[in-house]
Amino acid sequence: MASNLIQAGGGCDANFFNQMGIECANLGTGMYELHTVNEYLVLEEFFRSAEILLETMKLNAIEH
Repeated sequence: MASNLIQAGGGCDANFFNQMGIECANLGTGMYELHTVNEYLVLEEFFRSAEILLETMKLNAIEH
């Protein structure tokens, strides 16, 4: 079976959405050494990412 190579732009969904015209950014969540046996998460950074996301949503919310 032959392989077909395609450009993927990285391992984040933001790349796909941006390519389709939906502007978005990738926000890191404090994960390190991904997809290895040494993968780990820094909880302080993880919770800070959630705070950044929540504040971004508040600032961009549409009032009804």
